[in-house]
Amino acid sequence: MANRLHRRALRKAARILGSDGRVRDMLGAPAGAYLRWLDGAEPMPEPVFRMLLDFLADMESESLLPQ
Repeated sequence: MANRLHRRALRKAARILGSDGRVRDMLGAPAGAYLRWLDGAEPMPEPVFRMLLDFLADMESESLLPQ
């Protein structure tokens, strides 16, 4: 279940940033580990997942601000 949530969060961040490479760079993740997280083959470390959630929460809060 956690891997599914991790993959959804990674895909959403990639849509926001424009590429998986940018997400990987933001998280400071090695390419191999990032691909394993994306494939669901390996769980994302909790500190990295928290960083990803913080990013998504920040993007969500900014999108709700009045224009």
